[in-house]
Amino acid sequence: MSGSEPRESRAKGEGTYEKLPSGKYRYIVKKDHKTFKGPAEKTKTLAKEAWKRKFANPAAKNQPLLSTSAKTWAEVKKAEAKSPATREQIDIFVRTKIEKDPIGKLRPAEVDDDEILAWQLRQKGASSTKRRNYSRLKALLVSVGVKTDVSRPPDAGHARRPLSPKERDDITIMLGQADLPTQRAIIIAFGTGLSRSEICALKHEDRDGDGIWIRRRAIQTTGRVDVEPETKTARRRAWIPIPKHVRDIIGPPKTGYALTDSKEPLTPHALTKRLKKAMVGTQIEKVPYAGLHVLRRTYGMILLEKGVEVVTAAELMRHDPTMLLKEYTRSRMDLKTAAINMVFGDDVEEERTHDGTHEAAS
Repeated sequence: MSGSEPRESRAKGEGTYEKLPSGKYRYIVKKDHKTFKGPAEKTKTLAKEAWKRKFANPAAKNQPLLSTSAKTWAEVKKAEAKSPATREQIDIFVRTKIEKDPIGKLRPAEVDDDEILAWQLRQKGASSTKRRNYSRLKALLVSVGVKTDVSRPPDAGHARRPLSPKERDDITIMLGQADLPTQRAIIIAFGTGLSRSEICALKHEDRDGDGIWIRRRAIQTTGRVDVEPETKTARRRAWIPIPKHVRDIIGPPKTGYALTDSKEPLTPHALTKRLKKAMVGTQIEKVPYAGLHVLRRTYGMILLEKGVEVVTAAELMRHDPTMLLKEYTRSRMDLKTAAINMVFGDDVEEERTHDGTHEAAS
């Protein structure tokens, strides 16, 4: 092979690289006594990708790009979606995770497990977001006839947790620093476990006796807020009893939305901004992912701390019992100590040297 360096071998059966006098690389594969040479590229990686485009999937030449197929797939999915927020999320997924990603420049026949794994490595954000986006990618690939054995990214968990007893003391400070709509939101979240979207959509007319009906949720999309006549899941649509201090701020003779006393709801984003201001200077400000949902988690934790059995607590939270235990509860050292005292009658508090840790053996 004149005028070029010897080819560099790779793994058996995967071809070789030829470095040309220009400094570029060409990927070469021998198969069935034939030699297939790819275009010259600046790097080995680009050379292999160019070879794939030219030889690996001849059927791909007649296929549209994955980014083009994604637009058709998105229209079908948006037609099936009931929520404007879901439709917006599908558009964002196609625009940011397909069209702006290298995988969008491939044709379906060129997408293999290696390309999918590389796509996963390029994703950023929380593990739950990565898992949701991969589910969408897989649904897109299935729609264009691509099968894969790549599994969803593992659930890495998260740092979200309920408030500790000391942090709960600062709720009073938050109430003193908040405006009236935010005060109501804090009281409702802490006393009922409703989510932010449910609180924003709650009306005085939803009061029924000693409880309230959760019938709708407020979803904020670009430039507007939509109040949907349905909850996130069928389980979330229910009547729940509420404590007296919550009944005092919800219900007749007032009308309209519970936070604003008007026909216009407070948007979820606006509520979050107001809540952040109310948190300034409190311990709650330092809690990971501090927001209204942390009060929902705390409500669920308090139910269990007070001895409410799991099934009843889950129904009050309008959640699956397994999900309640996994996502909304956390153990603490004082709870562990109380459990040992209750079972064995021992007083281990004085012998503990560190809060939540053990002394190293000397």
